[in-house]
Amino acid sequence: MKAEAVRKNPTTTKSHNDKKGVLLMARERPDFRATMEQLNRLYPERELLTLEDMKAVTGYQTGDSIRKHFPSVCGGKYNKSTVARILAGGAAC
Repeated sequence: MKAEAVRKNPTTTKSHNDKKGVLLMARERPDFRATMEQLNRLYPERELLTLEDMKAVTGYQTGDSIRKHFPSVCGGKYNKSTVARILAGGAAC
């Protein structure tokens, strides 16, 4: 029953309860792990990416485009897992 409830809505981004009150976790996007592994290969020593790192990863040439599509934390740095989620097709917030 649990797996069926999750399969019905694979793009859900929040946890929810099934009919029996069991908490179901959201599924990650299919490309999330591959994207996260690539970011870890490029920047193994960091969890937060700078604006210059983001330009290299996304191909955007200006910081305005990056700020528009990716939420920043810690004074203009970007969390790798959030970047991977958005690049894999997830919501920005």
